[in-house]
Amino acid sequence: TTTTTTTTTTITTSTTTTTIATTIATTTTTSTTTPTSTTPTATTSSTGKGPAWERVTDKNCYTGFGATVITDSKSPKYSLAVCKKQCLDNAECEGFVRYATSENGDHNCFLRKEINIEQCRNQESWIMFIKNCGPEDVMVVSGDKYSEKFAVENLLTIQNKELVVDDKANYWLSPRNTSATFILNLGCRQTFDSIRLVNVHNREHKDRATKQFRLYTSQTKSGPWTQVLDTQLEDSRQQQDPLPIQLIALDTKPTAQFVKFELVSWWGRGGGLMYFNIVDEVQHVQPTGVVSHLITRCDTSFLQSGFECEKAFDGDLATYQTPGYIAGWAYGADIPAWVVFYLASPVTLNTVIFKTGFLRGDHHLNDFSIEVLIGETFKAVTGTKVNTDGATIQGSRVTIGGQVEVRVAFYKKMSVTAVKIHAYGSDAPNENSVVNEIFLLNLENVNMNWGEDVDVILNKI
Repeated sequence: TTTTTTTTTTITTSTTTTTIATTIATTTTTSTTTPTSTTPTATTSSTGKGPAWERVTDKNCYTGFGATVITDSKSPKYSLAVCKKQCLDNAECEGFVRYATSENGDHNCFLRKEINIEQCRNQESWIMFIKNCGPEDVMVVSGDKYSEKFAVENLLTIQNKELVVDDKANYWLSPRNTSATFILNLGCRQTFDSIRLVNVHNREHKDRATKQFRLYTSQTKSGPWTQVLDTQLEDSRQQQDPLPIQLIALDTKPTAQFVKFELVSWWGRGGGLMYFNIVDEVQHVQPTGVVSHLITRCDTSFLQSGFECEKAFDGDLATYQTPGYIAGWAYGADIPAWVVFYLASPVTLNTVIFKTGFLRGDHHLNDFSIEVLIGETFKAVTGTKVNTDGATIQGSRVTIGGQVEVRVAFYKKMSVTAVKIHAYGSDAPNENSVVNEIFLLNLENVNMNWGEDVDVILNKI
């Protein structure tokens, strides 16, 4: 059984911004100070054709020290590119470590999983490479197509209208009057519970559309495959542009690196898609592209009377706890301190916003780090950046000047059940601070409205 509701959303592409009807269906970097050679540093790089790799210097991760060993063989030796490929081809691999002196030469590929970079050993002679991925890292493994003009790669980017320019289309068409499949590599293992797609009608011809399809997931490109969806789309041949974005819930919530789409039946002369992507948390999707996660409780290393951590997520920025101090969480200057905010259910997260020292000249938290709870382990966020110039970022630890509104972005983390903030100091003489309100978010585009006031994001909730 399929039920649908329709809202509107604004989609921005590289060339245009348009408002598109959305059908929801349910079926059965900031400036970083250069450290000394003994201080771990992190940078990211990407070719645009696969996952971005976070490069963390002076870190050695292995069993008992921030990671679990997958391979530890000292032979044979490979190039950096081959090591990256070995990690990508291993469903468990989250990264690998190499000798710093052989970074650009041939050396061993020490593959690792369950990486928590904060718990790895500080060793100057090592470099840790951690893979991260997002929508821009999805790659086509294989796929049936009507012709090269209508390649599967076309459906990885969203447009507001089907086009053919210079003999290249911006949508995928299957071979005529036959079933078809395509396989996508998500770049790394991802957990998701729905898909977002746009059907086709083949421009002015209006003679093709996908009808029934099945979706499968796997940890490898060759299977075995597990079916997670079997559903049918409406006939879109006579629909007007722009065609609706459809959000379809899966039967389960898989964790996989590879997805196979199987076209079973079609409307007219064949099937196709204009857009396809995986999505997490269908129940929380907002047309604004901003998902706010519900905090249910908290815990803290130090209980400062009157400034309990519950006051940091009560939505109140008007009540004074004591003269001159808006209510929030504080730690009595007992540093290092920490606070844990627990979520109502496992979520996907890539942004934390907090307001600190609100209406104060000091007591702004300006030295902190962030971890997320996945399973039973707190893991440091990676790919961190913050909304201020002159920040120092080392791993997940951030040092900034005193400011009220702090926005921290990082690589997407999935299946998160809690967020832990470590407080190391503030701009107050006694190093105490007040976190007045905190917001745990997932942004469809992590750089959305970057550089603007944080309320621009919060007003989208």
